[in-house]
Amino acid sequence: QKPSTCRNLGGSTLRGRWTEQLINAAHQLQIRADRKRCVVAIDPQATNSDESDETGIVAASSYGAGDSRQFSVDGDYSGKYSPAGWAKKAMAAYEQHQADAIVIETTLKNAGFKGRIIRIHANKGKFARAEPISALYEQGRVAHQGALYLLENQLMEYIPATAKKSPDRLDAMVYALTELGGAAPLGILLPGAR
Repeated sequence: QKPSTCRNLGGSTLRGRWTEQLINAAHQLQIRADRKRCVVAIDPQATNSDESDETGIVAASSYGAGDSRQFSVDGDYSGKYSPAGWAKKAMAAYEQHQADAIVIETTLKNAGFKGRIIRIHANKGKFARAEPISALYEQGRVAHQGALYLLENQLMEYIPATAKKSPDRLDAMVYALTELGGAAPLGILLPGAR
């Protein structure tokens, strides 16, 4: 058993939002309702250099309706890409998962993409955005499907007060699950985005 994601800084204990127990429960969750929506969310890197963060690209789906709605994280396509590279990767994930929209922080030029693009501007801090999504995990409403090892590691290791790198995969997952109705909107919808 791995140690809990917990650190002590000057007498105060900080915990990550996701634990190994929550991740294991997400792997075990069986969803029986029909899929309602699927989106691919992108948290693009701010710069394109060797020191850049990765671009987070995550596919997620929602099932059922109302308080019994469930969610799944279906794929993690994050990595270091050029702007054209991550756009191509996101469009491929969109097709593979038969998604109904791409959700992206800031702007994505259409680059020949014919699908729906939802542009967001996150105006809350990372911890505030992630909190309602981690609550879905605590309620047993999010399933993990497929190989999500790097995303799951980032979920368990990210502690806002001590993080040195941006949690790109986590941010993309939060954007996707928020768009699917797992939390209150995280920012403002830009005109012409829907």
